Amino acid sequence: MKEYLIYCPECDEYTALGQYLSDERRFQGEYSLLHNRHANDNDILCRFLIKHLRHQLWTIPNLTEEFAQVIRGSHRFLDREIDDHVLESHQYKQYQEEESKRQLQLSQLHFHVIETILEEEAKAIANIPTQTPAESQFWLGKEQGVKRAVELLKEWADRLKE
Repeated sequence: MKEYLIYCPECDEYTALGQYLSDERRFQGEYSLLHNRHANDNDILCRFLIKHLRHQLWTIPNLTEEFAQVIRGSHRFLDREIDDHVLESHQYKQYQEEESKRQLQLSQLHFHVIETILEEEAKAIANIPTQTPAESQFWLGKEQGVKRAVELLKEWADRLKE
């Protein structure tokens, strides 16, 4: 479990990258002991890089003496803000997940409304009186088309549920 720091020797300041999450192609970000979780965003890293523009920066892996020295003797970038940032980051992620669920539910509702309208249209078409075989064939084709649209709509709604 390799973790990293980025250290600016000029300012004697560092920020933690955490582990690299290869499947997500990002680092975990700073860690809050208070909330027992990582920030899971790059906000603090980006702010660190902007503040230390044109400074020589070192990337230091954990389990080294250099890593321990930096942690013990240097200033942690935005140290007082990290706990709040991690909490806000977690709350924002929860909000995004809830918003995504709401959007999914709204889409399912839209599908259901359209499905009901199309089913009623198919029933109305089926009840249209016809006088010639050609007219019957025409309305039967239209009814079958609307029923097929309902089937496709149900397939899409089922995919959304997954």
